[in-house]
Amino acid sequence: MCEDFDLCGICYGKALEIKGHKNTHEYHVITKLDFPIFDLKWSAKEELLLFEGLEKYGFGNWIDISSHIATDKTK
Repeated sequence: MCEDFDLCGICYGKALEIKGHKNTHEYHVITKLDFPIFDLKWSAKEELLLFEGLEKYGFGNWIDISSHIATDKTK
């Protein structure tokens, strides 16, 4: 209904209506994790995969953790 319109979770939660968008419009959630959380050289997705890999493979098992992250991050 709103062509090329993004609304953050906070604004959605407040049921804001801006730029012709009405809170009754249909929507779908887009998960974008391309921003950093702790390190500017890592995306949030990579950082979350790092923690997941640590939990799954254990601290120090960097080869398996690197494979788990599956980006350009190496051991």
